[in-house]
Amino acid sequence: MRTWYERLGVATDATPDEIHRAYRRLARRTHPDAPGGDAARMAELNEAWRVLSDPSRRARYDAGLRAGARSPDDPADDGTDGGPAPGPGSGRRRFPVFTVLALVTVAVLFIGSAYARRDPSAPAPSPVDGVIEPGSCVQILPGDLVEEVPCSGPRAGTASAVLQPGSVCPSPTGAFIDRRLRTVCVLPG
Repeated sequence: MRTWYERLGVATDATPDEIHRAYRRLARRTHPDAPGGDAARMAELNEAWRVLSDPSRRARYDAGLRAGARSPDDPADDGTDGGPAPGPGSGRRRFPVFTVLALVTVAVLFIGSAYARRDPSAPAPSPVDGVIEPGSCVQILPGDLVEEVPCSGPRAGTASAVLQPGSVCPSPTGAFIDRRLRTVCVLPG
């Protein structure tokens, strides 16, 4: 298994200028357009030049060689930069599993806390449709009449019960009349 240095015929401590000269010399001989040229060999030289001419790639490649990592000829190599398989911190992108899990956890906690704040004993807010039912928010009008209003706005209270006309509301609710002439028991507030 030959290293990129061996393919270019230079020492591992060769200067960038020596690497460049070796690449140019071999490229002239092996270029597919040259007599006796070899496209596969030229591709190897180009890859060696790509790795060894870039200081950061060369540093990662050298670190991999010192660590005894795979050779560029190893078919198990993933070929991300033509050298040994990248190690931790090599710039290789991976799926951010922990980031996604953290975001999902925060979302679940946020949504769960929004539902947990709702008082389960409180009646669910109903849409304003003009029909007063238990749990409807109401406004008191002149003449002891009531009308349904949005719970998000100003209101006099909440209907606790809707009874037949002439019925008596239990204490502490007050008795009022709706448009249908039913008795509406209203809790203040």
